[in-house]
Formats: sequence, C-alpha cells, structure tokens
Amino acid sequence: MGQKDTPGSPVKPERLALAGLLAALLLLATGGSGPAAEPPRDPAKAAANEWPIMHNLGHSNFSPTTKLKPPLKVKWMTRLPGKFWTGPVIAEGRAVAQDESGYLFCLDAETGELLWRTYTFGESQPGYAPAIFGGRVYITAPQYGENANGMRCYDLKTGGLVWRKPAGRSMRGLSNFPGASPQVVGGRLVYIANANDKGDGYPNPVKCRVQCWDAATGEALWTYTMSDQPCHNYSLVAVGDTVYASADDSQTVALALDGKPRWSTKEHVFSKKASYVGQIMYRSGELWLKTGSDGNAGADSLAVLNAADGAFKYKAMSPMQARQWVFMGERYFSRTVASAPVAYEPATGRKAKPDFKMFAGAGFASGCGPAVGANGYLYAGMGNTSDPAKPGNMWYAWNAATGEPVWSFPNATNCCPPPAIAYDQLYCVCGSDGLMYCFESAQGGKAP
Repeated sequence: MGQKDTPGSPVKPERLALAGLLAALLLLATGGSGPAAEPPRDPAKAAANEWPIMHNLGHSNFSPTTKLKPPLKVKWMTRLPGKFWTGPVIAEGRAVAQDESGYLFCLDAETGELLWRTYTFGESQPGYAPAIFGGRVYITAPQYGENANGMRCYDLKTGGLVWRKPAGRSMRGLSNFPGASPQVVGGRLVYIANANDKGDGYPNPVKCRVQCWDAATGEALWTYTMSDQPCHNYSLVAVGDTVYASADDSQTVALALDGKPRWSTKEHVFSKKASYVGQIMYRSGELWLKTGSDGNAGADSLAVLNAADGAFKYKAMSPMQARQWVFMGERYFSRTVASAPVAYEPATGRKAKPDFKMFAGAGFASGCGPAVGANGYLYAGMGNTSDPAKPGNMWYAWNAATGEPVWSFPNATNCCPPPAIAYDQLYCVCGSDGLMYCFESAQGGKAP
C-alpha cells in the first residue's frame, strides 16, 4: 500500500529580505483533501508574461513581452529547505519548484512568501519539473518499486491533492537533464514516459508512450506508443491543437488531441549519439530537435522539421553538450558547460557573430544551466570558478547584440537549475543551498 499524502504541511523557512538577512517564521496554508476539480483555463489565454512550464511554452526559453533589462537587483530571496535540479515555473501569481527529495514548494511570485509545501513521494533527480495551468499544479513523481506515484494534480492555492494517476517511470539520464514539465492543451494533460499497458512503471515490460489525461479529473483518455522498448531520451511539446513528441531511435510524431497521429517520421529523431539531448522545441511552424553529433565540427547536429507535415527543412548546429537554445532577433543562442553562449544563424545553422565574452579575469570550471532570453539579453547560471582563490558561482547576463557581459551576481552553490522570466523579473533557484531569487531591473541603471 502506498504512503499517505500530507499536502499543505507546515514548514519554517528562512526569509531573507533586501535590508539584510532577516529570519522569519512563515505559516503555511493547510491543504486538506483537495477541492472539487474545476476545468483548467485554456493555456493559450495565459499571460504572455508568464513561464508556466520549464523552458516556457514551446520550450522557447524566451519571454516575448518582458521589459526586464540589466543591471538587476534582488527583489526578494527566500531560503527553501531543499536542493534543486529543476528551476521554478511562474504563473498565476505563484512560483512553484520541486526539490530533489520530492517536496513541492509554492511561493508568492511578488513577495517570495512561502505559501505551502507538500510531499509528492517522488525524487526529482535528475530533474522533474512542475507545470501551472488553471489553478492547478501538475507534477510527475517517478515510480520506484511498488510505490505507484505517477502523475499528480495539486490545487495551486492550498497544495491539496486533487488527483493522481499512474504515469510510468523515467529512464532519463543526465543526457536529458533536466526533465520536462507536463503540459496542458485543450483541457488535456500530456506527458511522455515509459509505462506498461496499465500505465504503471512496474512490472515490465514497459514501452515508451505519450499519455493523455483529462486535466480536470485525471481520467485517462489515450496513449500513443512511441516504441515497444523503453527509451532513455524523449520529449514532447504541446502547441495549439497538436502534441509533438520524439523518442530516441524510434520516431518523431505529431498527434491530434484525440491521440491520432497526423504524421510520423523515423528518419529524424532524438539520437543516442547526441551528447545531451535536451528538449524538442517549437518555433514559428518548425520543430527543432537534436539528432546526433558532428565530430568534425565539434558540435551537435539539430534537425529542423516542418511542423505541419514533418518534412525535413535543414540541418542546424549547437555546441557539444548544449541542452537548449533560445531565439532572439536574427540569431539563436546556445551554450555548453562552463562556457558563454554561442550565436548561430538560423538559415544556415552555423556560428555567427557576436562572440560572447566573460568579465575580465573570469573563468569557470562548470556550469550547466541553459540560457534564457528576453528583451535583447541572455541570462544563464555559471558554475564553480576555475580560480581556487575565488570560489563560487555566478548568474550572468549578456547583451545579445554585442556579446558583452553586462551583469553578474555571485552565489555560493551551483546555478544549474534553469531560470525563468515572468512579470518582468528573473527567477532563479540555486541547486545546493535552496535559495530562490527574484531579480528586477535596478532603478536608474544602478548595479545591485
């Protein structure tokens, strides 16, 4: 028998304000058993200045409307009792993140006040991200042994459990780190994982499947089998009335909301040969996905497909071990471990100007967070400095037009969890010390 949920459990986090480090006791709203389910709102009507899933809608890593501009200053900082692989998602006035032990935290996005936390009985390593849609939080808690966790739906206001259903198990390794959020489209919740015919992760045999539930009630609606074998690297993205998915060495497919395929290709798919696969991305009628490595070019190769029919359009490139990319203006940008972003020309997929720089004397030995973009600037977390005399980590910002660094902010622990941009602010959570930051533009252009 599975363990009992304890939604809305009280917690005593340390609040850190701008005036200094001020300890305060925060009382949490108690969740209870969960309210009656209500139909989630249509995510297409969500504010453009939100970030409801990790990497944002379409996995664009881009905020189209924000006025955020560096230099930045800390608006608020809250210490959470956990370690994080995945970054926060921001929508409906809330910031939600899950730590590596399976605790789900919900904060007020404007003030940083911790509103509730609940235990999902899952483990987020190497990264399982939540999603916020229509007053609900959706999160997958991977299944281990006999503990059938699967997909869970929580009330955004209280943390109360609304429903949970089997969702299989993940075999995603660091090559796909971090895992993607579930997604809601047309009142349906979709996710991709390895599951058996009952939707469970155990016992075998399991197959790689796209799964679909009624987002309000959790009723299982359909599944689509990507492969008769479990897959290690897979991703999906929901756009409009279509769900696009790809799984390693099997197929890339476009599915209607009733689960019927609109097109499928086995020629251009996620590949086990690519170093760090990342997520499938939708952009202006195109699908972008990693399909292999080009040793001669010292880069990974991307296939760009026509989203309408799956036809191959052209080949693009990204740095080795890069997991995500972001489009701004006439360029797309990506970065690999411990490096500044690299600019590429979309029409050719080749490197382009500018060359990105670090601040003078700066160098890093690690740093795996993807870059996100808004308003002509890129933001990313850098790992440990390569100078043992100056240990630490940094959040960085660059001018995308010039490649020049324009802002940095020090932090004691790793900055790998992907950041988010919403409400004209930058939200970041640190991997090892549980600090969640909200940055805003510094008034008068003054550095923090």
